Amino acid sequence: MEFRSLLQGLLLLPQTASYVWIELDAAAVVSVITSNVRGSGQLKEVFSRLRLILRDRHVRVTHIHREGNPPADFLARLGHEVDRLHIFDAQTALRPLVSLVRMDQLGYPNFRFRR
Repeated sequence: MEFRSLLQGLLLLPQTASYVWIELDAAAVVSVITSNVRGSGQLKEVFSRLRLILRDRHVRVTHIHREGNPPADFLARLGHEVDRLHIFDAQTALRPLVSLVRMDQLGYPNFRFRR
């Protein structure tokens, strides 16, 4: 699922995006992407499409804990609640998402509280 989600996100990249920084909370996915693994049966096509998209770009792929990227965590949780694709931009983004992105831009620390 993570590989397909990554592919969908990368398909939204503008053609002119030559520098790409991908942060993932799945360390195993980061390891596979940064290696030369070709992938098994079902994922082989996804891997080749990922590599094709990233081929002519300067790419940085890093692992980040879920707590380190609240906007991505918010979107991941939202993705489990909806049944179709939603693409947000600056005008259509949900208010909590806009707030999380702004806090990240300002360098506010991230806290995660469990119930």
